[in-house]
Amino acid sequence: MSRAFVKHIGKKAGKGGDLTFVQISDSHMGFNKPANPDVVATLQAAVDKINGLSNPPEFLLHTGDISHLSRPEQFDTVDQLLKGASAKDVFFVPGEHDVLDDNGKAYLERYGKNAKGSGWYTFDKKGVHFIGLVNVLNLKSGGLGSLGGEQLEWMEKNVKHLKSSTPIVVFAHIPLWSIYPEWGWGTEDSAQAQPYLKKFGSVTVLNGHIHHKGPLQTEKIDARKSSLERKQRWRGKIGGLQVWRRR
Repeated sequence: MSRAFVKHIGKKAGKGGDLTFVQISDSHMGFNKPANPDVVATLQAAVDKINGLSNPPEFLLHTGDISHLSRPEQFDTVDQLLKGASAKDVFFVPGEHDVLDDNGKAYLERYGKNAKGSGWYTFDKKGVHFIGLVNVLNLKSGGLGSLGGEQLEWMEKNVKHLKSSTPIVVFAHIPLWSIYPEWGWGTEDSAQAQPYLKKFGSVTVLNGHIHHKGPLQTEKIDARKSSLERKQRWRGKIGGLQVWRRR
């Protein structure tokens, strides 16, 4: 819960110089079981580590499960804690715990006012194109995520005009590749999005959901294949945060 990862994209990746941002995920505000009896302290510790980085991030990505039960006061607590982070801009996508009662209406009113559909959107930073996807509505058998036809069509149109040299970062809550489908660690229709991204030389895919301590996966689309080739690049640790650099 409330794990944070630092991502650095070098000058060769985008047109606007170096770009550093932090991904956090699964704060599950409101959870109070033995696995993590004090989620407020856990998130505050993550914020403190972010503020201690020698290279301050320009923004944060939160990849979902902001809350544990989709309650307003849980969202309020996370928002308040993140105001203490050195990076003031925060971009969110929902987890399944953020859309429990109202199919995501409260989440959209708070975090998705300028988003499309059920909350998907894009933004650009220093030549890098970011795509936030929603795959926690209409979950499939076993809890697999689903993007749906409307979102996939939007995504295809969104990236069609971009040059192949544009670095792409795609982020969603449930993994977009099949890690362990039997546990719902995958997205049923994500393979349909792969052809849209094959032309790009640099595609990074970020997720939350699985609460698994392991290396960040950098996904590069190989234009000669229809599958995603996962590349892992470990660059060390700073204050307990896993630091990654794509060259």
